[in-house]
Amino acid sequence: MNNMNYDGADVKGERSDKLPGVPSTWVSAVSTAAATAAAVVNETRSAKASIDGRKKRWDEHKRARREEFVDGALIAIRRGGPGVGMDAIAAQLEVSKTVLYRHFADKNDLVDAVLTKIAQSVLLPPLLAELGVQRDDYDQVHALIKAYVTSIASEPELYGYVFAQNQEADSVVATTERVVAEALAAVVGDRLRSMGMDSGGAHPWAYGVVGMVQLATHWWVDNRTMSAEALVDYLTMLVWGGLEGVLQAHGSPAKFTRRDRTPSDQRLLGAPATEEDNFDG
Repeated sequence: MNNMNYDGADVKGERSDKLPGVPSTWVSAVSTAAATAAAVVNETRSAKASIDGRKKRWDEHKRARREEFVDGALIAIRRGGPGVGMDAIAAQLEVSKTVLYRHFADKNDLVDAVLTKIAQSVLLPPLLAELGVQRDDYDQVHALIKAYVTSIASEPELYGYVFAQNQEADSVVATTERVVAEALAAVVGDRLRSMGMDSGGAHPWAYGVVGMVQLATHWWVDNRTMSAEALVDYLTMLVWGGLEGVLQAHGSPAKFTRRDRTPSDQRLLGAPATEEDNFDG
């Protein structure tokens, strides 16, 4: 039997003032359902936020734990030398290799993290710091080369470990060299342009200097036939001499020609001078 009159009045309840013609009990039921639905939605959102929060905290914990393992690996390398293995690293960390690999995909992942840490904390900071100091050319060259050689000399085990990792080391070393070379090229290029000189050689010069210093230092680490101070002085002589030549020619290869230089009987790479050579120009 129909409980509603034709005028919309609720037989068992009065009409709603907010919705004329709709029984108030219906409005109440709908309102209650809506409130319940809203509560469910809010509870779901709170639960999701709680899950997201726990996931974020867990991710942060894993990152922190991973960083602790990398720092511990550096200690193990310093103590055990470049040939230190995963067993020694795990022992230093006082965990099993199984626990160690919960935070790294595999051995290569751990090695890559260690090499990146060495580049970021040992090799790059002193170089970039010195590059930002204002000095004359000679003092700046000397300071940069000294910073690099000193960082290598003070951490021979870490440096040896880098080059003991073959392809992984190539990537880290190349990245480090590229960062330094790009910074050096930017400085040299800006200075040449500010003086109205040819800046086209800024990048090859920068990469050439960085590669030369790196390779010479690598040779020194293996041979140690001179002191670190002597190595720095010899490399400074060559690099600064090159910069002087660049400035004298205004950075232009066209101006840096044989006829612009004073003939000399003192030669380093060319054939020995003879009496037939004309040293008067």
